[in-house]
Formats: sequence, C-alpha cells, structure tokens
Amino acid sequence: QYIVEEYIDGITLKEYLDQQKQIKWKEAIHFVVQILRALEHAHSKGIIHRDIKPQNIMLLQDGTIKVTDFGIARLSHNETRTMTGKAIGSVHYIAPEQARGDYTDEKTDIYSVGVMLYEMLTGKLPFEADNAVSVAIMQLQTDPKPLREINPDVPEGLEEITLKAMQKDPKQRYQSAADMLRDIEEFRRNPSARFQYKYFIDEKPTKYIDAIDSARNSDQPYYNDNYDYVENGEESAPVKKKKKPVAAIIAGIAVAFLIVAVAIGISAFMKNKNTKPQDIIMPSFVGKSYSDVVASSTSSNSFQFKKQDKNDSTHAAGIIISQNPAAGTTVKSNADVTLIVSTGIAKVTMPDLSGQTKDQAEQALTNLGLKYSVTKVADDNMDKENVVSTDPAAGTQVNKGTEVKLYVSSGKDDQKVAVPDVSGDTVQNAESEILAAGLTVGSKTYRADADHEKDTVISSNPLNGVKVSKGSSVNLVISSGQPTQESKAVNVYVDLPRNTTNDITLKAYLDGV
Repeated sequence: QYIVEEYIDGITLKEYLDQQKQIKWKEAIHFVVQILRALEHAHSKGIIHRDIKPQNIMLLQDGTIKVTDFGIARLSHNETRTMTGKAIGSVHYIAPEQARGDYTDEKTDIYSVGVMLYEMLTGKLPFEADNAVSVAIMQLQTDPKPLREINPDVPEGLEEITLKAMQKDPKQRYQSAADMLRDIEEFRRNPSARFQYKYFIDEKPTKYIDAIDSARNSDQPYYNDNYDYVENGEESAPVKKKKKPVAAIIAGIAVAFLIVAVAIGISAFMKNKNTKPQDIIMPSFVGKSYSDVVASSTSSNSFQFKKQDKNDSTHAAGIIISQNPAAGTTVKSNADVTLIVSTGIAKVTMPDLSGQTKDQAEQALTNLGLKYSVTKVADDNMDKENVVSTDPAAGTQVNKGTEVKLYVSSGKDDQKVAVPDVSGDTVQNAESEILAAGLTVGSKTYRADADHEKDTVISSNPLNGVKVSKGSSVNLVISSGQPTQESKAVNVYVDLPRNTTNDITLKAYLDGV
C-alpha cells in the first residue's frame, strides 16, 4: 500500500518569516486571504484543521500559499477528543478552548489565523514564555499586546481585524473564514477603515468596551473563564470563583505536553540510534540560480548552504559562480557548502565633472573604474581645458569599465567668415546678407555717385571676400543718388598675390600727386 501526494516545491511560511523577520502588511494580507480561502473550503466539507501555524503553510516561488498537514484534523460533527481529552495543536497558536481540551470548531482555526497574522505584522508571537505550560496559560488568561505598540505602521483597521480573530471567547471571534474575509476585503478597498468592534462583558450593570482600547488600557482580561481577577501590585492573580480549579487545568495541560515530549524524545532517540550520516557525492551547483538551489528540498535537506556575494561581469546576478567543496567530492550528509554567488557587474554613479580640469576629471573616472575618451569642443563660457559635459551625464548609473566621453573646452570659437559681396544691393538687402554671415553692420557713409542708384551699396569695408572673425563689423558706402561734379571714372586693374586674406591698401597718384 502507498499514498500518492502532491510535490510542493517551496519553503514553509515559518522559514520565510525567519528570513524576513517582519513583512509589510499588504504582503501579510496576501498570505492570510489565501489561508482563509483554503480553510473556508475545508470547513465547508466539515473538516477542522486544529493545527494552523506557519510551519504547516507552504509558500511557493510565485507567492501561492498551500495549507498542509491535516494530521490532527477532524470532522466538525465528531466530538471525539484526543490526547487525554486536554490540549492538542501547537502551543503558540492553539485557541484557548484547545488549551482546556474543550470542543473545537471552525472558530478554533480562526484564532490560529489571527495569531499568525499578529506574528507576520509585528515579527513577534503574542505569547512567549520559558515553557509550553506557561504559554498555554497565557493563551487562557492574557491579552496580547496591541500590534501598533510594536509596529506603528500597522493600520488601525487591520489591528482590529487581528484582535477580533484572537478573542478568547469563540462567540466574540469571526464566526467563519468567510466573515473574516469580508472584513479584510473591505479593509483592502479602504485601508483607513475602522470597525470599532464591541465585546459584551457579563457583569452588572451590562456594558460594552472597545476592543482596541481594552487591550491598550486594561490589565484585566475581559474573557470570563470562571475566575475573578484582582489587582495585586503590577500583576493580576486569579482567585477561585467556581468550577474548574486552576490546578486541574494546569495538570491536564502538563500531562498532555509531557506525553508529546516523551513521544518526540523516543522518536528522536530511535532515529539517531538507527541512522548514521551518509556519504554523498557533491553535485555541481555552478551556473544554477542560488534561489532555486536553496528552495530545492533535495539540496536543502542534504546540505547547509553559506552564501558569499561577489561582483562578476560574466554571470547574471543570482547565479552561482563557484562552490566549496567542489563537485564530485565525497562529503557527509548535512555538510556545509559555501556558494559564491554573482551580484552582477558592479555599478557606479557618474559624478558631476563639469568645470573640473581635464586632468582632474580623468583621475576621478580612473578611481571609479571607468574608461574615458576626450573630445575638444569650442565653448565661450568655459575656460580652456576644463570639462564642459560628459556622456553619460552626471547621476547616471553605469557599469564599471564603461567608456565615458569627456567634452573639454578648447576655448572661445574664433571661426573666420568671408565678407559677402553686397555692392549694388539695396541697403536693406545688404544688411540682411551681412547679418546672415554672422557679422554686424557698422557705419553707413553716403556718397554722390552717378553710377549707382540712390540707397544702393557702392562698396564695403572690409571688401567682399575678405575673411574676418565672426561678429566683426562691416562698414558700408552708400550712393546718395546725386552725380559727382566733373567726375571721371577710371578703371584700374591690379594683380594681387594669391591666397591673400588680409586687407591691402592701394594708393593712386594722379600727375605725381
């Protein structure tokens, strides 16, 4: 005979909580909603789990939750009690009625879910003590510390949901997983929602108290377990009222846990007696994902992994680069294995180098493990040999070894341009051509000239074709439209040297004068 079961590739919620210590409330809700849906299905079939705890919740890599270990579950209509009719389940998560050995139903699982939600939101268990019996008594008599006193980031509405699930009287808890899910969904839609749960206290006169304020401000438990509590210094001591003496309850719980402890001890002794560490051939983990290796039940059960991070440009982040012991080595089961895991290429932030000298910028890039190339650019606002800008820009995250382009100032731009030929043009057209060439219009001199119409350019200074610096002034001689008196035109042609770019002064002598 054999049983076929589903293989679940993941870790327990307990392992995840040990890694994270305290998780965000949104993630806690994501887990609890799945757990409640699983319990809602089980309860609809008449099955009570009775051992809900993080160790029995499996977490898959995609965030999916699996509720496992229905080993002590029972049908809701079956009132048979086990373990001497007293406590059953894990002491930190059992409901008060489990600790007393009373009848359990769906609300028992709700209490355990509340304890888990408390642990996820605060990173702590609500009740901790030196031994299991003390924890069980705290489950019966002590109120948990309000969540927001431990973690102020927990919304008040979620604190109220958690404490309602953990009410010691089953009648004051959520009556079903569906009820708790409805409140959580309402909280999801409006995280600022408050529920203001009220709990009835069977005292005279009849009154009600707020759940949160009671937990914060009162040392006296509001659950009526047939004992009166009186003030005695800083602690409350139970005084017998009627029925169920404390000694009987403690004795029952102690017997139950003693039986469990003896059974576990015998089992561990027999296992250690009959099993010895086995020789295992070390497999190769190099090239595999570290998270996959650790999550693998085969690997995690056979070895104790130790992780060391290392920057590596040849492997993606999270990939195992090397291992010790090496693959093929014979080791004992549960041996320590050191895994060197790549964190990917190291990244650095580009500094702001503008205004620094070229030498300073080159040294800064070298210190960061970056390469560089220099490009000279003209810049009127930056001193010569100082950095104008970089590519990539300052503040950019880059891989070590990246080449950075340094744009370094070569000084002001002293580019030469040729004076345009504007002779014969109107003044307006001449000015437009001069400005378009990057030059400015200088003085305007009007002169009588019969060969040019009025307001047309006779000549320019410098002459057309002469190369001058950008922004230089060009002076214009403009016709006034009036003829010169007794003027004669004489055309003189002079051969100038080739490649002449400077101004040349010519003197003409008439009759030796």
